[in-house]
Amino acid sequence: MYNGTWKINRANGKGVHTWASGDKYEGDWENSLKHGIGTDRFENGDQYIGEYRLGKPYGRGKYVWKNGAIYEGEFIDGKRTGIGRWEKITFNE
Repeated sequence: MYNGTWKINRANGKGVHTWASGDKYEGDWENSLKHGIGTDRFENGDQYIGEYRLGKPYGRGKYVWKNGAIYEGEFIDGKRTGIGRWEKITFNE
């Protein structure tokens, strides 16, 4: 389901898309692709907040895993790259 602005039958501008799986993206769209600033919340509890280009994380962003681990830094084509900070959560038992 998509709720937001349209241009020539494509998602453009601000909008929210919720997939049947429970995944949800809220942010900027261009030609029905995530493009600009947005937040992905995944059904498994992970989330990504940051920049997108042509549907993929690109530029600065922050990925937070359900277990509390965090990567904050640069992305290209959806992959961590360049300069960033990784923080792994460890539990003492």
